[in-house]
Parts: sequence; C-alpha cells; structure tokens
Amino acid sequence: MFQNKNSLKLILFSLFAIFVMNCASDPPPVKKTVASAVPTVEEANEALARVTYSGGPSGYEPYTYAVDESQFNSWALTNLPTVIKYVDSFAKTADSKYILEIKGHADSAKGRVSNSTLATRRAKSFYDRLIKAKVPKEKLKYVGASANEPIPGIEADARAQRRVTFRLIPKS
Repeated sequence: MFQNKNSLKLILFSLFAIFVMNCASDPPPVKKTVASAVPTVEEANEALARVTYSGGPSGYEPYTYAVDESQFNSWALTNLPTVIKYVDSFAKTADSKYILEIKGHADSAKGRVSNSTLATRRAKSFYDRLIKAKVPKEKLKYVGASANEPIPGIEADARAQRRVTFRLIPKS
C-alpha cells in the first residue's frame, strides 16, 4: 500500500500533529442564549394584561359585579396558572416587594349603582374567587377604577369596559 515506511511515518506524524494542535487550542466560545429564569415585573405585567376577565362570554351585564362560578372556572382553566406563576415569582414571601392588584372597571353609563361601587365590587368578587382558588390573600389587593381607565379605542359606555384586570404593584 505505502511505497516505504518513511511515507507511512510521515502520514502518521502529520495526523498526530493535527490531533495535538486541535487539542491544545481553546475551542471557539459557544454562544448560549439562556432565557431569564425570572421575568421582569414589566414582562409579568404584560402577561397579566392578557388575562383580563370580562364577565363571561357576553361581558358583564349592567349592574352586575359577581363572578359566576362556572364562568370563573372556565377563565381559570387557561388563566389561573399565569396569575399564580407571577404571584409566586414576585409575591412569594412575606418580605416580597410586590403584590397582585385586582382592579375592577366599569363603563361610563349612569345607573342605579355608582360606577365606582360596581368596579370595586367586581374586583372584590374576583379577589374572593382567587382566595377560594388557594391564592393567599396577603399576596392580593383589590381596588375599583370606576370608568377612569377606559380601554382606548372602545366607547366609554361599551360593555367591554366592564372588566377585571391584574398587575403586580409594589407593596405599600
């Protein structure tokens, strides 16, 4: 196969030299893109903004504030894990700096009950449901926003304005 022993030695020596040079040099750095294990509060609040509760398939009826159990269960199937994830991430311990704010909203229509009262009752009703779902109450706060924070681009008196929203806020 080989003409002489010298050419075999030369080939083996060359292979050995290449092997040694490859082992001796540092491998090129590998870029690792690791997702942050803990999201920022801003990222958490973006995710929580997507779990708004609107009172069921057709929204809250006028003057209604209670959260129907079957509607809550339907909402909870897809959204409660997100809420719990961020509550656990940011309000895990007693010395945590954040709590989950549950905010009730109303439309601008005038009626028998003030919009402020309806908004606060919506938030309280959801607060009670979350406590029943085993979210510790010391990690939660509820508040009513009345019709003061409408969804942009939707009429102020539209049914869509009647909702409950969630966000992490600094503990006071």
